[in-house]
Amino acid sequence: MEKNLLYYPYINIPNNSWTTKSILYWDKVGIIVPDEFHWKPEKFEPYTVELLKSDLIEGMYVGQHIYELRNIEKVFFNLLDSEQFNLEQHQLNFQKGNHLKIYREKFTEFLLRQLIEIKLASRNPEDGSTILIEYNTAKILMFYLVTTLSFVKNYTPSTDKIEFLNMNFDNSNDQMKLSSIRQNLIDDLIPFPITVPLKSKKVL
Repeated sequence: MEKNLLYYPYINIPNNSWTTKSILYWDKVGIIVPDEFHWKPEKFEPYTVELLKSDLIEGMYVGQHIYELRNIEKVFFNLLDSEQFNLEQHQLNFQKGNHLKIYREKFTEFLLRQLIEIKLASRNPEDGSTILIEYNTAKILMFYLVTTLSFVKNYTPSTDKIEFLNMNFDNSNDQMKLSSIRQNLIDDLIPFPITVPLKSKKVL
């Protein structure tokens, strides 16, 4: 059985120990890519381009899974209606400028329009291909996205960003500390070389 990782939340894979270990110890490492990048590969960072050309990572284009992405909407809107989510607090957080920039192609236009309507998102005036979404809302959406695509394509969601492992709506410091300790233990227990040869996965 293949062991596959799907990296999130960013499009470009990080040039750090997470990538090195993932390439060495997993069968496949994927990244979530907007369709726009297919005909505009210059949007990738050079390190990501090297890994893609060497077949050490692969891109999963979200446009090919638009049907599965629609399934996120019902689950997400149910969450927005719950007391646990606290919509007013998230709206206030967005008004304060706490947001993340996300490529529009990662979600349906219907979902994005609804987020704008309830004041959890706004169009990015500097870049029409992206949208500004309230920080915690964006984290939840990215988690839904990566878990949906991972289920469809037999991947395991993974990230090197500790804050994206925490799905608490209030950014609990205790949870963040636990995630940090967990990451440090993994770093200490799993050996890895400083660099990975980009021409081949084989390591003797």
